[in-house]
Amino acid sequence: ILPVLAESATHFGIEPVEMARASITGQPVHMQSPLVPAILLLVSLAKVNLGDHHKKVLWRATLVSLAMLVVGVLVGVIPLAG
Repeated sequence: ILPVLAESATHFGIEPVEMARASITGQPVHMQSPLVPAILLLVSLAKVNLGDHHKKVLWRATLVSLAMLVVGVLVGVIPLAG
């Protein structure tokens, strides 16, 4: 779906590479969505409540996303001002 979104974003002045960076940075948090079938399969096979899973995993996924964002800024891949 990223190519379709990147094409739409070009009409608003957003480069496809910027869309790719945003997609990669948000991936750890996105994978915890109940819309991702793998998470539903995981919690059902492990016999864990989805809410309990989110309480334990979501803050860690957010930290991973923030760490990726900070590293991207430090190495100059993600500019602070554009």
